[in-house]
Amino acid sequence: MLQLFVQSSFGVVTAAAIRLLPRPEALRVIRLAFEPDVLGDAVEALRRWGHQGLGEF
Repeated sequence: MLQLFVQSSFGVVTAAAIRLLPRPEALRVIRLAFEPDVLGDAVEALRRWGHQGLGEF
């Protein structure tokens, strides 16, 4: 919303448009459990997989 008032703080917003992401056709949920001592390594592995696109089917 900050971009709506770039020139001054004295403005009146009369309309706004927000682009929404399309709803996925399917949603898959995987429940994982990790021991506290390996949680950091597990989060890093999941983050790498996500950046590689392995979480998108």
